[in-house]
Amino acid sequence: MDQRIPVAAVVPLREIRGEDEEDTALLKQMAERSSRYVKSHSWCVALKEGFLATGIGGIIALFLFRVQIRGLSGERWLWVFMGGDVPSAYLEVGKFTTPRLAFEKYIAGLKEWADAVEQGLPVRDLIPLEISPTLENVSRVRQTVGSLLAIVLPNFPGQA
Repeated sequence: MDQRIPVAAVVPLREIRGEDEEDTALLKQMAERSSRYVKSHSWCVALKEGFLATGIGGIIALFLFRVQIRGLSGERWLWVFMGGDVPSAYLEVGKFTTPRLAFEKYIAGLKEWADAVEQGLPVRDLIPLEISPTLENVSRVRQTVGSLLAIVLPNFPGQA
């Protein structure tokens, strides 16, 4: 796979700068958590490099990682969603070539996950969330989706 960064306007993790010192510190903590999150999966052989696409310190951040995946030749680019009350998840870049497209897919994936859990359907083929498929978590996910749609998405970089 091509090792060139497939997305414009991302910042290497070592160069993260927020709107102020507190935002910077929170984004750096989220970057470290997202790196550990990717490395915690058995399919991750190595994390090659990472970038911040966008974020609000302590709320939600979107990272881009180049990862060597067990059983696959070459490397893959993954989006990683990390936040405070937001379920962590990853998504292969594929056709989600901008942070906004990835974020919209994340929101759609949260909705799809909540619908499946409510209907008693399996979630293993849906966006992989780091939460248990319980009705209590469905309520949390739906609240998260509402907040993301009302507060975060309107201020998210890229075309609406």
